[in-house]
Amino acid sequence: MYAEPPIIELRRRWPRPYASTWVFLAFLAAILFLANVPGQVENFDYDSPISHGWPLTAVGRGFERGWPTGPPSVWNVAADVERVDIFAIAVNVAVAVMILVVAGVLFQTWRSRRGSFRQFRIAELLALVGIVAFGLLLLSRVCCDPTARSAIN
Repeated sequence: MYAEPPIIELRRRWPRPYASTWVFLAFLAAILFLANVPGQVENFDYDSPISHGWPLTAVGRGFERGWPTGPPSVWNVAADVERVDIFAIAVNVAVAVMILVVAGVLFQTWRSRRGSFRQFRIAELLALVGIVAFGLLLLSRVCCDPTARSAIN
């Protein structure tokens, strides 16, 4: 009879991402979407402009005419567009992709060094609490202080 051919195991060059990595990336993509698409109103006056995009303003509405009945919805990107910057859109997309790639690689590396997703070190928990606290502080300054909002944009 014939001998069976030897079984050659092919080793993968890149490990498969964990399901938690995909969930993390989807959550991060949603945050980046919310940073770019809804408009940012400088102040809620009748003539306040609305700008869309992060880190660069890509779409501007109401910069020249103002709003006769108050600012419209911040979600409607296509209404009364007065300026569109294609370069800013390209930069915003490139920044978002770079953030997703770097964060995905870091999360995958962090996750692959643990036996379980719920396994943390004290230093990691302290860093997470610090990051969340800094984000909440920045959010409270931007939401409540109109001068800080114009400095960030």
